[in-house]
Amino acid sequence: MKKILIIASLILTQISFCQKTPLNNLLKIEYNEFRIFTPSIINLDLGTLIVSNDYSFYSSKVIKKIKKEKIEDGESIGVNDIKEMLSEIIIDRKKKILTEKLFDNLILKKKYAVYEGLPKMKWKLSNEKKKIGNYECKKATTEFRGRKYDAWYTEKIPVSLGPWKFNGLPGVILFVEDKEGLYKWEAKLISYPYINSKGKKDN
Repeated sequence: MKKILIIASLILTQISFCQKTPLNNLLKIEYNEFRIFTPSIINLDLGTLIVSNDYSFYSSKVIKKIKKEKIEDGESIGVNDIKEMLSEIIIDRKKKILTEKLFDNLILKKKYAVYEGLPKMKWKLSNEKKKIGNYECKKATTEFRGRKYDAWYTEKIPVSLGPWKFNGLPGVILFVEDKEGLYKWEAKLISYPYINSKGKKDN
């Protein structure tokens, strides 16, 4: 348990560094995340990806449960009163190490962390194209940990990352969905380069 607490402390230090240090070409993307465990109940979360030269940080927060049969692609739902944190993922882009901070509310009732090498995803690239927001995207497919995914990425933002643990494409991922339709991430707000609250580019 002591080891877990030490690891969690180190992660918080990394998060603070990633969020407070001025960085070049900072990228920020907010995603609508959909988790569908029953046909009529859709869990909507807000995912936020922040990428710097050395690190990336991804967090998910619960927004609401929606009683609805289907949400159309591209539909943006208002964010209200974010409280519960689902997970946080930090990637050391130079060392290619992924740290995932999780929350156990049932057994440990504490935060704990898991380290792993940055997952290597084998992507099959397609010639299919479509526009997401202002970005022309290309399609790619992969199988990761027992699930098959379709993803759309743009080479206009040359960052080989995306929501959650997705990585390895020649551009940032703006949309990804598993073949069973249980999990979906779609970009709703893209800031590149990210402008801080004072209206200045972070550099």
